[in-house]
Amino acid sequence: MSNQYISVQHISKPFLAKYQKSNKTIGVLDIDRIIIQHDDLCKKITDIGANISIIPCPKTSITSLAVIAGRIAVIGKNSQENEAYSTIASVLAGSRILKFIEGDGILDGRDVVRIGDKFIIAITGKTNYEGALQLAMHLKDAGYEVEIIESFFNEHATLHEHAVFIDNNTVIVSEDFEKHYAILTHDKIVIEYANKIIPNTLWMNNALLMPKGFSDVET
Repeated sequence: MSNQYISVQHISKPFLAKYQKSNKTIGVLDIDRIIIQHDDLCKKITDIGANISIIPCPKTSITSLAVIAGRIAVIGKNSQENEAYSTIASVLAGSRILKFIEGDGILDGRDVVRIGDKFIIAITGKTNYEGALQLAMHLKDAGYEVEIIESFFNEHATLHEHAVFIDNNTVIVSEDFEKHYAILTHDKIVIEYANKIIPNTLWMNNALLMPKGFSDVET
């Protein structure tokens, strides 16, 4: 799949400095090192044959704003006044058919995980039933299977932090999600949720990108 497409969030020194100032509990950031790591990630993505675009959307993570499935992109909320949602919509409009969550629906893309041709949507404090049902409708219309589950994670966790699909039948999962019925028939690589590896792992073009320093997981 050499034409696989991925969007990466824009990172700059002013944004990182502002983020550090508003999130004092994270300590002092090595901003220059973060930018180098960001550039290195972009290079590795292109090295494995994927197309990449940098999206100027600094207020929140891209994955929380939209769910992309083939030719469609479902924007998490119909809040056109919100600068972040407007930005992601304008960027994706050139390559995707846009759908929007409407009315009382609330959807955070981090509560959605794609496993093969199936999407799992978790109901959390950031994704309600109405939002999940609207997303499920759009995904089913596009030919995908969908399963909506009740979240059993803490109020701050998302499904994205507990599972990532890496090939035809294998999923990297946290110990909390290992025995969930939604992935019962899949092969699993189980790791500790506390490692925070799963949300920072990316599978594409038969390559697995993950943070350094986790040799036990790599094997």
